Amino acid sequence: MTLKRTGIGLLAAAGFLVLPSCSSPRIDEDRTDVETLAEQEAFVAETIADLEDFPGFEEREIELDNCYYGMHDDQIAENGARVDLIYRFPEALAEDPAAVDELVTQIETRWLEMGHEVQREFAGDGSFWTVRARGEEVAAKLFFRNIPTIEFTSGCVLIADGDFTIPDPLGGVTPENDSFNDRSPRSNPVD
Repeated sequence: MTLKRTGIGLLAAAGFLVLPSCSSPRIDEDRTDVETLAEQEAFVAETIADLEDFPGFEEREIELDNCYYGMHDDQIAENGARVDLIYRFPEALAEDPAAVDELVTQIETRWLEMGHEVQREFAGDGSFWTVRARGEEVAAKLFFRNIPTIEFTSGCVLIADGDFTIPDPLGGVTPENDSFNDRSPRSNPVD
């Protein structure tokens, strides 16, 4: 079968229009944004509960973000959001390699005791980079960059009915160092 250029062009255009509309967002319908943040916060609380010489946290950042999907990740799921949680340790911690090593060891041990799979990763120069923990409910990363952090990024979860409930921060974070950014359909409905 031979197609003229016009026919090929129409087929290509039809495929381009149909493919994005066929895809749909992958949303975990068993969890909501509120439940996800609560699980992440509980994970942090359990992690730091028995740490010796815990330096506390300097900052907490919570972000609700859009769930993108489609052929070019250019569509936004109107009923879903990603939940990101970041706790930053004090900057001074990074200046004390012995304290960092001790903290990494304690957190790794704690995550193993909590039943999570733990993996260390190193930077290209061989220096320590991150510890990852994976479990049924949560995936966490302990990063050591300029400022050490514990970070969570969820997959797409349902937006719960009602207000987004934010628990009090952990580890001594003060109100001026506690931030919340909402770029999800919860505060910016999708048209």
